[in-house]
Amino acid sequence: MPFNSKFLPRPVASAILTSAVYVSLAGCDRASDQVCAVDLSVSDIYPTSELLPVNLLRFYVYFDTPQTAETSLFFIRDSDGKTVEGLFLENRFSLWSPDKTRLTLLLDPGRIKSGLEVSETLGTAMKPGRSYELMFRADTSNKNCAATTIKQFQIGAVDDRPPRPNAWRIHKPNVGTQEPLIITLDGLYDHLSLAYRIRILSADKVVGGAVDLAENETVWRFTPSYPWASEMHTISVDPLLEDVAGNRFVGIMDDPTGQTRSNMDAADALQIYFKPSQPR
Repeated sequence: MPFNSKFLPRPVASAILTSAVYVSLAGCDRASDQVCAVDLSVSDIYPTSELLPVNLLRFYVYFDTPQTAETSLFFIRDSDGKTVEGLFLENRFSLWSPDKTRLTLLLDPGRIKSGLEVSETLGTAMKPGRSYELMFRADTSNKNCAATTIKQFQIGAVDDRPPRPNAWRIHKPNVGTQEPLIITLDGLYDHLSLAYRIRILSADKVVGGAVDLAENETVWRFTPSYPWASEMHTISVDPLLEDVAGNRFVGIMDDPTGQTRSNMDAADALQIYFKPSQPR
């Protein structure tokens, strides 16, 4: 396979290397030393930013070893210690990665999207300006099984605009080197989408290399397998690239009219051209 991403099958992002989260999730009843049903180690959690939009669509939880824990073992608690009810979407499809080391926690669009009956009746699940914690309880049937905080974050304003590649800043590498191509993005992007949806082409062929992320998934870096050639290259961006709120180039997830994105597959891949610089 010519293209290699450090996120496949596990993420190794520079944003995480200096702030990795290693949390032991073995809970117990200290009075009886009864160990809870699940013993997990969380290595990484995405998005990595501590400030997230009110219409955040997903959390990703990575584990050191293959797991089978249920989504229901995770919940969100506000700064008053109250559980935010009905936040995660119960999905009949598996939300585990094939190797069982990544669990996707999908937030119910009915609790985060404006214009829907649930959000109009109950209000949005989380409130801008408030602080929250993503929690894990290893055994929901055991009240003595302590919950563990695995991520603290604050909720900001709604993210209601599509990605804007014309606002990206491209930092070109030098010809004849394996310096990384660096793209400073215009906001918080879904880390898996960044791993899958951007490719570097040369003469219409995929350039082999590895992807790394930094600055809370706002910087995309590509290191080629071989030195850069002195020719025009293409940054090919799939129209399905999403930010953390699920917005795409062809439409936004949280339209104020209550409509979801339309024509999501209509756009061709976006092409951004660059030529590596000549060393001075």
